[in-house]
Amino acid sequence: KSWNSGILVEVSVDATNWETAFWSNQGNTATELLHWRVSNNGFTGWRPGVDFVGLYSDVGCTQQISTASTTVTCSGANAGSCSSVKQQAEGSSWRPQCASCLKGEAWVQFALPSNVTVLCVTATNLGQGSAGGKSWNSGILVEVETDFQSDVWETAFQSNQGNTADANSGNAALAEGVQQVLQDQSGAASLNLSNSSAFSKKSAALVAVCGLGVAVVVALLVVG
Repeated sequence: KSWNSGILVEVSVDATNWETAFWSNQGNTATELLHWRVSNNGFTGWRPGVDFVGLYSDVGCTQQISTASTTVTCSGANAGSCSSVKQQAEGSSWRPQCASCLKGEAWVQFALPSNVTVLCVTATNLGQGSAGGKSWNSGILVEVETDFQSDVWETAFQSNQGNTADANSGNAALAEGVQQVLQDQSGAASLNLSNSSAFSKKSAALVAVCGLGVAVVVALLVVG
């Protein structure tokens, strides 16, 4: 038998509730995650129903980045689930917490491996749409988190109309620059697991680590 589906690394502060720290879809190495946030770039006037948010590795929005295993969070939900935006499904949509959303008030956030560059994003009904007798067309804003601990975000690119934005309209080099900073930081942000008799396809290990004076439990799982 053989397999090559990567590893999943999760972190928990209580050993009960877990969040994805980083992952890979092949090999025995996983790298640090980079957070991308997509939000409405203007007042909506009504609560948008967002059916799908697609991330792409090219400016033409043709090479879709898989987000099937990606952790998705959002500003809040009046109806639907944040994770529903990962795939286009009939009758499934996320409706944010705001009844009429101010600029940036409705957002979804994706955690992607830091070596993945997003160059185009589409978000149905978030930048342009109509509902409840209201309509809006102010585009979308795409940001990348440059300092996780301090919650610092920088604009990657944006649009002022429609439901699509790409790197031609923004800072195309920002994401690549952030990736380089992460790679240059002291302390490896990657984890290597070699195959051995101690690990099978469905085996797992718990490792206790300390950071910032807080004990954190990390689970190392083989994906698949």
